[in-house]
Amino acid sequence: MTDAVIQVLMSFITSAGFSVLFNVRGKNVVINGLGGALSWIVYLLAFDAFNSLFWGFFISTLAVALLCYMLAKTIKAPVTVMLVPMIIPLVPGGLLYNTVFNIITGNNSAAMSYFRDLVIELAGINLAIIAVATLFEIIYSVRKYRLGRV
Repeated sequence: MTDAVIQVLMSFITSAGFSVLFNVRGKNVVINGLGGALSWIVYLLAFDAFNSLFWGFFISTLAVALLCYMLAKTIKAPVTVMLVPMIIPLVPGGLLYNTVFNIITGNNSAAMSYFRDLVIELAGINLAIIAVATLFEIIYSVRKYRLGRV
């Protein structure tokens, strides 16, 4: 259990740090940090529930992207300024490193295994972002149409 607490704490620090790097100011740094911690909590829960890399990353990114789109309207901030730092803990940098390292050292079977996991994780992250962006684009279009602002 302590490993999970440390992972969530590091996710908070990582997301808050990237927020500072992207010139986010004030309370939004803490909001992004909490979003990054939430992304890792949801990932841990989803991975335990489904025992699948894809569903763990998909559900986690889906939750965070939904949060970002709702918060962006509330705190009047661009979605990308919030979404990028919040999903930083989910980015599979270690898998990318291991893939390239094993390609360079000639261990092709290990490289393919890491590459497969890398593609699965990236597919989960990308499909969730696309799904949420499309959902909110449809909602905004319907809202505009109903209000007669076409």
